[in-house]
Amino acid sequence: MIGHFLATLTPEQEDRILTGTMKGYSLPPTVGEMLDPAHFCLVQRADGQRLRAKVVRWPRFLVWGCDSAMMRYDDLYAKYGDRINVMIRNRILRNRLWRTLKNTSGQLAQVAP
Repeated sequence: MIGHFLATLTPEQEDRILTGTMKGYSLPPTVGEMLDPAHFCLVQRADGQRLRAKVVRWPRFLVWGCDSAMMRYDDLYAKYGDRINVMIRNRILRNRLWRTLKNTSGQLAQVAP
């Protein structure tokens, strides 16, 4: 699920996630959590938002019992802690590598004897 969200990010949004801190919210989130810039969730960090006003909805999330990337991230953070952030950052780096190789594969084929 999170992978589908990560695949739609712009390079600028990816940079925000790679360089910033992220934490999951307790449910329901406290006011202190929502106002603390060091406590951004995955979607807030990507969008650069202070409050959780924007909810990213995906039809597949509804089928899987979760209606947003935010809620799914909160659940995964509660289960895995900061390890989920490492996994997300690794996925972003892998996506970037894949895009780079995809763009250069045609050039390499033309240069090779």
